[in-house]
Amino acid sequence: MKLFIAGAVLSVIAICVSNVAGQTATGAIKHVVLVSTQGTRGPVFASALDVVKGVPYPSIAHLKGDVEIRANGFVLNAEQADYDEQTGEIKASGNVSIRPYPPLP
Repeated sequence: MKLFIAGAVLSVIAICVSNVAGQTATGAIKHVVLVSTQGTRGPVFASALDVVKGVPYPSIAHLKGDVEIRANGFVLNAEQADYDEQTGEIKASGNVSIRPYPPLP
């Protein structure tokens, strides 16, 4: 239950930060922390030019433009991606690349 509450709080904070960032500069990269209801995978740090996320938790976060997602030892870059907070699944499209993070020696 504590993980669920922590996830919900982080999602609300991320939405607020994303909204504020969107109001301050046009075309600026927005950052958001996403948490899956699975809870065992840890937070997902994402950034994109456009971030749209539903208010009820869990929902699907839609990221568009210069997408970067960091989680569990990898970095995913794409033109757009959807992150499902229910399953932790990421669907990415457009020049998708995945690399280890931190980089391997």
